Amino acid sequence: MQGKQQPELALPDRTAGAVSKQKSPSSKAKGTLPEGILDQPLYQMLSAKRSEMAASSGKPAYTIFPNFVLVELANRKPRNFTEAIKIRGIGPSKLKTVLPPFLEIILSHDA
Repeated sequence: MQGKQQPELALPDRTAGAVSKQKSPSSKAKGTLPEGILDQPLYQMLSAKRSEMAASSGKPAYTIFPNFVLVELANRKPRNFTEAIKIRGIGPSKLKTVLPPFLEIILSHDA
C-alpha cells in the first residue's frame, strides 16, 4: 500500500459517544424559560441580576449560577445563607461572593 490504493474501512452507522444532529424533544430554544419555575417574576429578576453580574465580570452567565440554581432560588426562596447552602450548586465560595445580591432580590420580592 504505497499510496496506490485507498484502504476501505467498514464503520458502524453510529459510534459510541457520537453526537446526534437531531435535537432531542427536551432541548430548548435559546431564550425560553426552564420548566418547573413556581415564581416566574422572581426568576426573571434573578436572571436579570445574573446577566448584569456576568456582563460586569466579563464571564458567561452560567459561571455566576446555572439556570437550575436560579430555578431553585425562585422556588425555595431562601432567606439566609443557611437555607441557601442546601441548594445544589451553591457552595461556600459562591455563598459569600455571588449569593448576597440574589438574597436581597428574594427578600425584597417577598416583602
